[in-house]
Amino acid sequence: MDILLQLVPGLTKVNLDKEALLQSMSECAWLNCYPQIDHAALCNYISLYSLPAGKRIFAEGDEYPFICILHKGSVSIVKESSAGEDQLLGTLQQGQLLGEISLLDNSSRTASAITAEHTEMFIISGDSFTNLRKNNPTLSEKLLSTFINTLTRRLRHTDGKFADLSVEYGALEQRTQQELLKKNLELHDALAKAQESNRLKDEFLATISHELRTPMNGIEGALNLLKRDELDSRHHQIVEVALQSAGSMTCVVEMLLEFAELQAGSGVLLPEALTLEPFLSGFVATFQRRCEDKQLSLKHIFSPTLPKVVLIDPNRLSLLLNQILDNAVKFTHHGEVSFTASAYADNNKKAWLELKITDTGIGIANEHLLQLFEGFRQVDGRFNRQYGGLGIGLSTSRKIIELMKGSIKIDSALNEGTEVRILIPLNVIAENASNIVGPGIPLDQATVLIVEDNPVNQLIIQKIVSGFGARTLLANDGIEALSVLQANITSNQSSHGETDRDSHERINLILMDCQMPRMNGYEASAAIRSLPAPYSNIPIIAVTANAMGKDRNECIASGMNDYLKKPVDRIKLKSKMERWL
Repeated sequence: MDILLQLVPGLTKVNLDKEALLQSMSECAWLNCYPQIDHAALCNYISLYSLPAGKRIFAEGDEYPFICILHKGSVSIVKESSAGEDQLLGTLQQGQLLGEISLLDNSSRTASAITAEHTEMFIISGDSFTNLRKNNPTLSEKLLSTFINTLTRRLRHTDGKFADLSVEYGALEQRTQQELLKKNLELHDALAKAQESNRLKDEFLATISHELRTPMNGIEGALNLLKRDELDSRHHQIVEVALQSAGSMTCVVEMLLEFAELQAGSGVLLPEALTLEPFLSGFVATFQRRCEDKQLSLKHIFSPTLPKVVLIDPNRLSLLLNQILDNAVKFTHHGEVSFTASAYADNNKKAWLELKITDTGIGIANEHLLQLFEGFRQVDGRFNRQYGGLGIGLSTSRKIIELMKGSIKIDSALNEGTEVRILIPLNVIAENASNIVGPGIPLDQATVLIVEDNPVNQLIIQKIVSGFGARTLLANDGIEALSVLQANITSNQSSHGETDRDSHERINLILMDCQMPRMNGYEASAAIRSLPAPYSNIPIIAVTANAMGKDRNECIASGMNDYLKKPVDRIKLKSKMERWL
């Protein structure tokens, strides 16, 4: 016989088959708050009971343990007094838990529970819970943790007398939800502010990049053009010094922007096909003059194992080599600097580029090696005054290498020199693979439309392109570029016989600035792709001072074919033009 029916006068068990019991359990608010509780397994240990209004579920002092989950109706929790005046401690509503720690430790109850109306309740008796623990330990542990978290709590004074009872679960749940909502709103607000701060920072960096690169393009471009003229030795030397200084300034700008971008975690690789040995030889030529000025020997060894063409991010590789070679020359006062490049395949047949830069310079004490890769740190504060530098070069170099999935190792001894060893994974392109994707129009037979709003940059780019033998047309913004192309289409369609060469000769390639008034380069490129043939697929190369990691992707997404950042490198521009013509 069910012992609960004897212990609780008026209590009636609701006889349900398993399917009906599961249906009732699925309608119980408390049980459905905890999806981790398996109803199908629990239904073997739980029963549904009903009790009329005014009946005690349990009385103060009862020791038989059980837990009630109110399904329908409500229950008053009261503290009985000898004077006959019961103290109402609280009310439990349907879907709330009426339980006892006595289920765990068999301690007696300190208050009574009385039905305030006709009530239905799910009950797990102490005996049923003992069987559950034995037969399904996992489910019993889940129930225990759930019960303890939501159980009616009784607080006692040190003398063991009843002190307080928290039974207003509805109010507690509401307060909890309000607090949770408040915290979520605070977190959402903090996240929005952080995102806005990051957006403003990115905007600022992009603006700084654009505003510094634009004049640097004019300075470097003008000096390079001047260098190509016939100058006497004195003037040639002055131009070389100015170019070196301009190049150093550009490197500082590049390093600052790269450091900020990598610190923010927004750096992305922009791999391109690169002819490796001429690229590396360019660094030898760049640093040769500096070594000669310091009476240093610059040796280089490029192994025959180097692949001819690789897919790699040339801008980041350039930043990396500039930084390491600059350090080697800067901190070496006598002796030599050596630059070695080789390639090999590991046991998994993965190709690696190995770069070694060694010097006979001042070296680094062992205790200072670990701090080399920390931002804004130099081995000695006096170094900044003696050697210059921002203190972010090696920190940025390591982040670049990590972005490229490579590694860097520095071995050094004070007054004995330094060796830097860099490993970078390589994606080798077959030597017979052509880098040319255009129809193969010679540069000196091409017509190029330059879309640029800055007069200085117009002059520089036009002079460079004209120097390749190509014919140039100018447009001050995207709207003018579309007008030139549309007029060109119309002229070609209506041309019968000899007409003005400027008006109808087909344009073969567009060099597109991005930041322009009225219509920018992104909008212009998208509009050009909607033009009729042959200009719907005309090659468009971005030539822009927008040089953040995302800018190249935005250019490609808008319909451009390639990307070159300012200051314009004459050799790189020629290579890209030849690729697409």
